[in-house]
Amino acid sequence: MRNYLRVILVERTGEGDWLNKIVGTGTTKAQVNATHAPNLPLATISDSWPIFEFVLNKVKKPVPDKAETLATFGAIDPERRPLFAYFMADAIAAGHDVRHFDAARLLDQVIERGREAYWKPVGATAKEERLLALATMAGGLPVSSVKGMKEELLSSWNVDFHPKVFLAMTGRESGESVSPLEPDIVGEHFALACLAQTNLSNEDRSRLCGLAWQLGSHSMAQFILRAHRDLPTHPMLNWVRKLPTSEGLPQFFWAVAAVNLMVDLGSSDPDAARALLDDLRRVATARDEPTVWREWAKAAHNLMLGLQSRDPDAGRALLNDIRSMATVRDEIALWELWSKAAANLMFELQSCDQDAAQALAAEVLLLPPEILSQLGIPASEKNH
Repeated sequence: MRNYLRVILVERTGEGDWLNKIVGTGTTKAQVNATHAPNLPLATISDSWPIFEFVLNKVKKPVPDKAETLATFGAIDPERRPLFAYFMADAIAAGHDVRHFDAARLLDQVIERGREAYWKPVGATAKEERLLALATMAGGLPVSSVKGMKEELLSSWNVDFHPKVFLAMTGRESGESVSPLEPDIVGEHFALACLAQTNLSNEDRSRLCGLAWQLGSHSMAQFILRAHRDLPTHPMLNWVRKLPTSEGLPQFFWAVAAVNLMVDLGSSDPDAARALLDDLRRVATARDEPTVWREWAKAAHNLMLGLQSRDPDAGRALLNDIRSMATVRDEIALWELWSKAAANLMFELQSCDQDAAQALAAEVLLLPPEILSQLGIPASEKNH
């Protein structure tokens, strides 16, 4: 007798790489993708005061004035997230005056208490912290990769030392890999703070970001994306998206993150998506490099996907914008993105406006023969 088991996978957002690790590719992945629901926002709890009471009562510390404490909490975190309520209560329990804290100072305090209580006692140094920052940006760091690194900013792997150090730093075994620092927002703040250290040069920062990109490009893009959501005012994010002084790698990370964010924002917050696209265009204009312009075109295409069913005029305007840039720059990669976007829009129009779909198809076939050839569209199609 065969027994069947149905497993339901639930995640607050669909942005992690767990799906690839579990089901890989092919039919199974397609079936799982087909069941994706919209991202689930983490609702703000109506009353965060019980968190303060629980934490302080547990360590037998006096509970402060409720009204003043909640007012301070709202100033630190206007979203009033439960995690920040816990962090703030824990800081109060440790004897800190949080009345002049902001979110960054609170996260600094969380990390500093971990550093003093657990990291330093096992011998962690700045090099171990940078290795942990790298693991956090790359979504984890295989020990085999660390052993092959020759980077003066990082420690060489010591099998008799590092496993116990990273167990203390992350709470996870590190015989095979170094885990990211969690929760995510703590890890993001920690990694950005490591990059912001004044003894590092922009070249040092670019090398660390470049290593993270090589070790886990998708995870690095997701890290930057989450950091933009969770820590939008962090000064290091301005460095990530401004004109870099060396290889230009951080600029590209930010662009990729913007592309990944665009589909969700196009459906949930089109104004924010458009503002992000405009910001990305300003960056592309300033750099004027093919790679960044391609990311802008991808982002415009992704935003079009989010808009075209609800606002076809806005979707068509974005398509025209991609075509204008392809015409100006005369790059086949931009024409490829335009034709892909046009095909997606044609698919949408076929069910509601066949004349518009046919007109768009004709527009594709009016491209110069050399571009059609590079796009893989036979010249004979122009006669149909």
